[in-house]
Amino acid sequence: MKLNKLAIIGTTLFLTSTMAAAELELSGNVSLNSDYMFRGVSQTDNSPAIQGGFDATYGGFYAGTWASNVDSNFYAGANMEWDFYAGYGGEIGETGISYDLGWLLYYYPGTRFNDNNTHEFHVGVGYDFGGASVGYTLNYSDDFYGLQEAIYHNMSLDIPLGEDFTFSAHYGITDFDNDTLGDDYEDMSLGLSTSLAGFDVSVTWVDNSGATAASTSNLYDDRIVLSVGKSF
Repeated sequence: MKLNKLAIIGTTLFLTSTMAAAELELSGNVSLNSDYMFRGVSQTDNSPAIQGGFDATYGGFYAGTWASNVDSNFYAGANMEWDFYAGYGGEIGETGISYDLGWLLYYYPGTRFNDNNTHEFHVGVGYDFGGASVGYTLNYSDDFYGLQEAIYHNMSLDIPLGEDFTFSAHYGITDFDNDTLGDDYEDMSLGLSTSLAGFDVSVTWVDNSGATAASTSNLYDDRIVLSVGKSF
């Protein structure tokens, strides 16, 4: 569950590519995380995650793949999530307003429930104040994990703290069309990131509100997530 996951996820190392020059750019990333939290829910049964991916950009177009270990009980026998994504993004002139339109496939090799493999589309906008930046992304799936439609609202704030640290805040709203998935709920996170000895290091507090499963599973408990990553 990567991009939004653009997100999403302060717990994961994501690579930001410059899309202004119309030439092919290739890059990669890898990270070690104390947990894999997606929209306020642990995907690894409260265990560490090794994650990584590769990206290609050409002008405003981008495509890539990203993978992480997941809990096989949570995903009907699959112990790996393998994402594929593509899209187009850029900035409107020199206004500081950015946009992103894309597609993402959440793929779980070996799952006994094929509908776990989910397509999701997104459209996002952002604004750079010349320091702090804000963003909003609308994510839509017409068959979210085999249980009809779902919409996810992703709001973010990033504030540089001097030259070495960045403060990040996130607030998300999950809106299920089918109550079988549970009640609609919110997730939120606050994080601090920096570079240390050539590695990207972050610490992030993650929580949610309104998830009905929270009373029966500690997968929904709030927690601190540590991440160390490297891009190349």
